[in-house]
Amino acid sequence: MVVFQDKDWFGSLRTQNRPELIKRRVQISPADRELMLRYGQEYFDGALPFGYGGYHYDGRFAPIVRSMIDHYLLNESSRVLDIGCAKGFLLYEFYRHGIPQVFGLDISDYAIANVPQAVRNQCFVGTASDLSRWTDGFFDLVIAKDVLHNLVPEEADKAIKEIVRVCKGAKFVQPNSYVTEHQRRCLQAWVITIKTVRSTQEWLNRFAELGYDGDYHFLTFDHNLD
Repeated sequence: MVVFQDKDWFGSLRTQNRPELIKRRVQISPADRELMLRYGQEYFDGALPFGYGGYHYDGRFAPIVRSMIDHYLLNESSRVLDIGCAKGFLLYEFYRHGIPQVFGLDISDYAIANVPQAVRNQCFVGTASDLSRWTDGFFDLVIAKDVLHNLVPEEADKAIKEIVRVCKGAKFVQPNSYVTEHQRRCLQAWVITIKTVRSTQEWLNRFAELGYDGDYHFLTFDHNLD
């Protein structure tokens, strides 16, 4: 029987003023939503209050990476893949902590072009549902943080199967999800790039059906939408 473990690796990073931002996102125009879905400069470093608003390396992942290395028993010969790696800052932290075989994948040409030079050649533009550049069991750790829900359901399921295929070791995924109806409404307001809206139980059911045997955490939202 497969046993999934809830690991909130990135909980310490949630410092945004979401109640205020979510009110703005509820009012997003179709044009601005389309702009965000391009995952370009505007999404990562633009002035609109819907994207990152400036995404720069600041070392925030260092304590998380140290904990993950210890927990998953990684060493200098381990291979790590970050799906939806954005500018590669999480991978860069693994590299700085003595794990040189780090690889990244992101749909954004802009993000990959701005990955730190030390790991840029190991990061690629692509989609989470196609990991065919890597062979079966290639990785010791695969991470897909805040990615799966941005794919349409069929592609999200393909991505899960691909994660299972390429990873011989630890896995961690963090879909944005919901339990209550209010959380569902908040989810759709906050995550303007979302394409698969599933409850936490629906995600767990898909994990079991697709053979996913790694760790997970579901990011949910409870805010006033008025």
